[in-house]
Amino acid sequence: MRLWTVVTFTLAACLAAGCTGGGPAPVSPTSPSVTTSTAATDLTLPGMAQHAVDMLQGEAGGRPIIRVTVSPQEATLTYVDKGQAVTWSWSNGAVAVINSPVTYVDQASFNPASFSLDDVGSLFARAAAVSGSNSQQELQINEYNQGKVLMTVTTSPESQTVFFRPNGTMIDALDLTTGPGLAEALADITGGVEAVVGIGLLDGALWADIRLSDQQVEHRVRPAKLPAYTVLRTDRTKVAPFSPALVQPQVIASILADVAANRHVSPNQITLTMDTRDDLGYAALRFTTGVTTVVYTPDGIDITAQIAR
Repeated sequence: MRLWTVVTFTLAACLAAGCTGGGPAPVSPTSPSVTTSTAATDLTLPGMAQHAVDMLQGEAGGRPIIRVTVSPQEATLTYVDKGQAVTWSWSNGAVAVINSPVTYVDQASFNPASFSLDDVGSLFARAAAVSGSNSQQELQINEYNQGKVLMTVTTSPESQTVFFRPNGTMIDALDLTTGPGLAEALADITGGVEAVVGIGLLDGALWADIRLSDQQVEHRVRPAKLPAYTVLRTDRTKVAPFSPALVQPQVIASILADVAANRHVSPNQITLTMDTRDDLGYAALRFTTGVTTVVYTPDGIDITAQIAR
């Protein structure tokens, strides 16, 4: 009994003094195992977000997916089951169903594997450079407009939302008074389209109309600072369609600069419409400032005098 008491007090004293004897050394806060565990929860590291979303997609079991989010510590995925939205979360390597305010209102579904999630940290860094904030960044994938699904990076407190295409390229703000800016906007609104019935500039946005029927057009708009969006419109105008390949962005930019200089206005105050209303056999460019309109060929030749306005 006395021997046991002595041993007990000796062991307690040794532990209090930090003795290690022949046993294993205590794990320090900088131990590699601790660092690895912490790093494994950081979804901004290359490959981590993709891994987490892949795990969540497995829980969807092939059901339509309508939303994915990724923050540095958590990923969520929402799918539709029997008309109801179900959300799963990945956190610290574990997945579980969570309560979520997301509801199903006929959003477009998508395959997360079609989106570039291999390096979310890079997306966050590029978004911060544009928005000026990296506070509580979150990447979201969901429907933007008319079935079009995009990635966005937001912050809290809210700053500028930054948009990305599925391949991870940023949707930049454009200067629609320059050739390169007009070219990129044109590609955004006419990609995959062989014929349009009108193209124009209005209120800081480039637009194109694609005829769907005798009474309806698809009005596509690319604002300078937002992704392109689509609106369906009733339109019974009968004008011949033309190929968007005939549009020469650099020619338009040059005419905008000339008209602005001649009228002493900003190029952004000039509206443009390109269509075949004049029955010239090609689509003419009509630039308007106030009540004054000048008309050009697609190649930039002034034909104002030939056109009855």
